[in-house]
Amino acid sequence: MAGVAILKHMHNLSDEGLCERWLENPYYQLFCGGAVSVNVVVAWFS
Repeated sequence: MAGVAILKHMHNLSDEGLCERWLENPYYQLFCGGAVSVNVVVAWFS
C-alpha cells in the first residue's frame, strides 16, 4: 500500500491514472510487491 501511495505522489497521478500505469508497467508492480506475471494473465483472459 505504501508503494502505491509513493508512486501516486511522485508522478502526480489520479487513482485511475495510477491503476492504468500499474497494469501497464511491470516496474510499478515489482515496486509495490506484485508479480510481473499479472500482465500475462490479464492479457490472456482479455
